[in-house]
Amino acid sequence: MTVVLSQPAPTVRQRPTTSRQGTLADLLFRLGNVPLDRVLLTPAPGTATVEDAIRHPMCELIEGTLVEKGMSYFESRLAMILVWALETFLEQHPFGYVVGPDAQTYVTDDKIRIPDVSFVRWERTANHEVSNEPIGSIVPDLAVEVLSPSNTTGEIEAKREELFAGGMRLMWVLDPAKETVEVYTGVTNRQVLTERDSINGGDVIPGFQLAIRDWLDRAKHGHRKPSNGI
Repeated sequence: MTVVLSQPAPTVRQRPTTSRQGTLADLLFRLGNVPLDRVLLTPAPGTATVEDAIRHPMCELIEGTLVEKGMSYFESRLAMILVWALETFLEQHPFGYVVGPDAQTYVTDDKIRIPDVSFVRWERTANHEVSNEPIGSIVPDLAVEVLSPSNTTGEIEAKREELFAGGMRLMWVLDPAKETVEVYTGVTNRQVLTERDSINGGDVIPGFQLAIRDWLDRAKHGHRKPSNGI
């Protein structure tokens, strides 16, 4: 696999020094400077609970604040193609299970995230069963983010830090506009792949590979037959 040399690996985010505490600017920074139109005002920021998150299943719960997940139509399609590819592979190699971009997952007791795609190995579950609770309790071994126009760098950085702190081992961040995938095996351990490369599951999903070009093309065009109809 060709690894594209990139800029220096990202560092852990550092909150700006300020004499003010508890301002909306402070909260917005902790949310990753997401667009304000994704931040719910009801319940009031800082007061939302897990029960509120359950009532808003497409929201993440961060700092007691409900933040709508940022995903557009085509990005959802890309996530579903990856779910299909993983499930197809897991039929013959049953290492674990996959959930999609509407699966809320606890990162801590009061923080809930929603990766676009999540994979959990069976040995981390009770009796090799998927929980039927409204919110998953296992931080995924692999989390995937498909960037949408409303996603911010700070938002993805914060999510990456939290998930690795919770036990995640691998993260893929697909940028459809640039046709690149950032592969993380730690908070700052990064490889950048282009559409000429393939992603692989490493020791999280041994043997799994997917060509990035095939991923993008299938999402955009589907499985089209040749023009002669054969």
